[in-house]
Amino acid sequence: MKAVIRLALCAITTAATISAVAADRGVLFNGANRAIFPDMPYNQSDRMYDADLETGRITEFNPHAIGAPAGFRPQAISKSGFLLATSGSQLLACDPEKKKTVTVYKARPDVLLGDLAYNTTDGAVLIECLEKDKNGRITQGAPIEKGKPESSLSPLLYVPQDTDKAGFVFCRRVPSVDGFAFAPDGTLYFSHRGDVWAGTIESNDFGDGERNPMPWVLAAERVAPVAILETYVGTPYATGADEVTAGGDRLYIHSRRMGGSGMGDLYSIHRKPANGDQTQDVASYARAAAETLGSLTYIQEYTKPPYLATSPDGRNVFWVVSRTSDSGEKSMEATIVNTADESSRTLILRRD
Repeated sequence: MKAVIRLALCAITTAATISAVAADRGVLFNGANRAIFPDMPYNQSDRMYDADLETGRITEFNPHAIGAPAGFRPQAISKSGFLLATSGSQLLACDPEKKKTVTVYKARPDVLLGDLAYNTTDGAVLIECLEKDKNGRITQGAPIEKGKPESSLSPLLYVPQDTDKAGFVFCRRVPSVDGFAFAPDGTLYFSHRGDVWAGTIESNDFGDGERNPMPWVLAAERVAPVAILETYVGTPYATGADEVTAGGDRLYIHSRRMGGSGMGDLYSIHRKPANGDQTQDVASYARAAAETLGSLTYIQEYTKPPYLATSPDGRNVFWVVSRTSDSGEKSMEATIVNTADESSRTLILRRD
């Protein structure tokens, strides 16, 4: 089994670059003419659709047709055609040409794996950790010690190319990590409490030589304070970044109501890496934040959460939103943006 796992990782790493976003709203986009995405959230369906972005034709995605198990929900695609997905406590890789699926990594049975992102610079996979309580409620964060729910929680699991070194990530002062994605240069972007952060996953070498249950650490800082917060009585209108993806020299952000309806916006800002200067003063931080916010380009408003993804090379950005006509007819509208010149094309996706 170990040989199979290493072979799968080697094939993915040497022949592929992968882009992924959140598992519950995950979109798989190859950067050209194909996207796979779940049914719209309001339909409360487990269906996934395979879209031809040249014709706008969509068909229902069938995992059995590519040799994948039931419930296989791909979140990433490689240049060589590998599909990555999480299922329960496993990270899976599927070769649709050979119709074969292998287990790349298996976490503890009590740890559920969710969202994933792939780092093209070193072949590592970052995965969201989830836990299901006795009432069936699923929350982000899993105990780092099996059978010890009172132990520290980690929201992330890091699987490097050498899967023997996989482990939980120490996320100091950041208890939740949402909408995360790696840029082609290896920078990790994510949202936390509505703001956008940037950083890296680094080795946690602060141990005393004994086994470290969190051998990796999230080294990041807030780079874009985009959350709108309030405490008014009534329906909340606070909004913040929910999904973040890197395309070219910009970040594309899906912002939505926090604690309220799914209404929100799509916009982009200039992409900046983490400063890394722990001595910077408030004036320099304010100038950097003002520069980033000043680069904001508004794209569109939506009433239902969209799906958002970037091509593996960062050259194209894709999103799909739900539309309802005046007559009540529902449809899905896809947009593909070329990040080099900001040109875009839009098409209506239609089922057979």
